[in-house]
Amino acid sequence: MEAASGKIVWTGRVITGLVSLLFLFSAAMKFMGGAEVKEGMAHLGLPESMIIPLGVLEAACTVVYLIPATSVLGAILLVG
Repeated sequence: MEAASGKIVWTGRVITGLVSLLFLFSAAMKFMGGAEVKEGMAHLGLPESMIIPLGVLEAACTVVYLIPATSVLGAILLVG
């Protein structure tokens, strides 16, 4: 198998970075709280007490995704 070209590698890094920023922003919104977050949790049928644990879980899974050796596991956890 041939080595990946530089453009492909950097495209993958940019996509990974954008997805990671999206998930980290979502986790940060859960930590900050707010009416929109509480409304969204109520819409999903989840209690407000789950906001912080879900934020911690989302941030932890994003960190696992950013580590190259565990990126596949992190991607599975984030999608799940």
